[in-house]
Amino acid sequence: MIALFLLFASFTHQPHLEKAKLACLDCHVAPAKFGAEVGYPAVAKCALCHPSIDRETKIPAARTLKLADFVYFDHRMHLNNGVKCEDCHAGGGAANAAVVTMKFCQSCHVKMRAASGCGTCHDAR
Repeated sequence: MIALFLLFASFTHQPHLEKAKLACLDCHVAPAKFGAEVGYPAVAKCALCHPSIDRETKIPAARTLKLADFVYFDHRMHLNNGVKCEDCHAGGGAANAAVVTMKFCQSCHVKMRAASGCGTCHDAR
């Protein structure tokens, strides 16, 4: 099983997904290069819909998942191959990705006939 560490995140995605009908990439920046993380939105992006927000406001979000050091995951590779954010992050936000275990990932890789050897996700060092 892949080790995941859940951390506290106070930001709720539901109003943005359900009421505003936003998509993940409306706010989050897709990784610019392989291995990079999905970016948190800048406050200026929030101000497009929330004009009264103070530009110095800190977005109440924190990293919610941390993979073990020996696990490699590439969001860009998945996005470039047609995987949608909600395929893994059902309901929006990484906090809902607690189901992302080796079993979860492997079932999708087998179904989609994606690479599934150990070295695909695990650092052999």
